Amino acid sequence: MIKQDSDTENGLHEGYGYIDNALYDGLDRLSHAAGRLHVTSGYRCPRGDLAAPNGTGNGYHTYGRAADLYEYSIRVTENRYPTPEEFTILETLARMEGARTLGGYADWHLHVRW
Repeated sequence: MIKQDSDTENGLHEGYGYIDNALYDGLDRLSHAAGRLHVTSGYRCPRGDLAAPNGTGNGYHTYGRAADLYEYSIRVTENRYPTPEEFTILETLARMEGARTLGGYADWHLHVRW
């Protein structure tokens, strides 16, 4: 069981949820291939998913089967967004580890699901 992001405190999310074993294992494999990951969204309650950009209220996040992420050193250590080239490398590694991806968003985070 995992705690949702800080939006729990302001009432957007409903607290805790589970992530699927396939997502957990996939993120573990990807972290070994790419290095540390900065996961910005994993499980979302239906209300939180609906509030997310392009959220439906019943997407893969609500079943604990999707995550949004960055490569840690780029986003956290260097405090910047990845370049399109850096994004492509992470996306390629994710696909090599069996993830389905949805391409880049405006801030170049990667959406993965297993």
